[in-house]
Amino acid sequence: SVAQAANRMGTSSTKVLNDMAKQSLGMAKAFGLPAKAISRDMGKAMQDLAHFGHLSSKEIAVAATFANKLGVSVDKLTGIMDATATFDQAAEGMSKLNQQYGTNIDATEIMMAQSQEQKFAMIAKGFRETGKDLTKLTYQDRMFIKAQSGMTDEALNAMIAHKNVGEILDDVTKKADQNEKKTLTQAEAMQELGKSIER
Repeated sequence: SVAQAANRMGTSSTKVLNDMAKQSLGMAKAFGLPAKAISRDMGKAMQDLAHFGHLSSKEIAVAATFANKLGVSVDKLTGIMDATATFDQAAEGMSKLNQQYGTNIDATEIMMAQSQEQKFAMIAKGFRETGKDLTKLTYQDRMFIKAQSGMTDEALNAMIAHKNVGEILDDVTKKADQNEKKTLTQAEAMQELGKSIER
């Protein structure tokens, strides 16, 4: 999957692996997460061409770190991409959420967003702005929200648990930009990764 991603990005497998190491180590240090979890989710995302095939290594690192920061695996947010892939899908799903819960989610904006974490943040922001207590959702509410948004139970729970989803995404994106500018040799990457490996 790394080799295929490298070919798609027009670069070498070594460069992609180095980017993965650089991002996972930088993100782990910045957000108190295991580098292994981030790099594992990056590898998982690279195998999922349908949802991540259009993203760069840095963007995949953002997706993996954001998901882990919310306490879910990166594949638990991909349903949002499917549910809002076309304007018709986004318009139908978001208009139903807007009508039912008083949210103000822009269907065009969410359809145009290129990553699952951006779409997730838009939906979370829409619900937060209503002032509703999401911990009081009924079984029917949860089923309805999942059906319209493509969220899994894990993603919905993460949205309920984190009131600052937008801020988390901003912080992760900024850190990914910083990590991208850093230089890290293969030897340095192996030395750093070695520290995090438990026998």
